Amino acid sequence: MRSTTVHALVLAAGAARRFGSPKGLADYRGRPLIRHVVESVSTAIATRGPASAVTVVLGPEPEPLREALSGTGVDIAINEHWSDGLSSSLRLGIQSLPPGTSAVLIVLADQVLVASDEYQRLLDVARTNPERPIAAAYDDTVGVPAVFPARYFERLSALQGDRGAGSLLKSDDQVVPIDMPSAAFDIDTPEQLAAALKDPETPVALMV
Repeated sequence: MRSTTVHALVLAAGAARRFGSPKGLADYRGRPLIRHVVESVSTAIATRGPASAVTVVLGPEPEPLREALSGTGVDIAINEHWSDGLSSSLRLGIQSLPPGTSAVLIVLADQVLVASDEYQRLLDVARTNPERPIAAAYDDTVGVPAVFPARYFERLSALQGDRGAGSLLKSDDQVVPIDMPSAAFDIDTPEQLAAALKDPETPVALMV
């Protein structure tokens, strides 16, 4: 994998019904949650070279989230079909990749506990395994964040409904797992956000 052709996709087009309000705008340690995640990803992806970049896929009511990301330098893609499920955001993100992209790092915008150096680890392993998916391993499974080489782009684009990249990872014996307990936790409810703020090391038990 050449260092100048990796791209990150941050998927943030969900309706956040369980949270009750746009969770990307919720305060997380002094910043909007979505900005915290995007800046962590951007720090890692910047080490790949000047052509590396980040695209954030937004869905309903995107303008406040776009404003929250002002100054980050990321590209924004608006998913008009967000209600079709996670696969529609993934498909739009893959379609938006610059020509010549050799790998993509897929991230969920509510995986707030994943640190920049953990994204970096995925990218480093992908550099030495350019033809294999590199995925976070937690709770006896594998999932996102994950790096997919270009030969997987067509399969990612073919997913339907609320199926995401994890559905491919779980059925692929080529996946290189990277131990990452932090990836087991995402923010779906205000209670989970409160748990992450109170004790960022041990909120996984509150996942439902």
